[in-house]
Amino acid sequence: MTADSLGYLSLEGMLAMAPGFSHHYCHACFTDNYPITLTKAEQLQLGLFEPDQLTRS
Repeated sequence: MTADSLGYLSLEGMLAMAPGFSHHYCHACFTDNYPITLTKAEQLQLGLFEPDQLTRS
């Protein structure tokens, strides 16, 4: 079998699945609001996943 579509939940939709507990989950990969300070090297690594960086290969 192969997939013929792909769907995503919004951040709000994902957090709605755990009402009352949304503050317990890290959602930094959606918001870029990381609960820790990132080093310069870590920030550069995250930049590799930006859409304009992915097309420059």
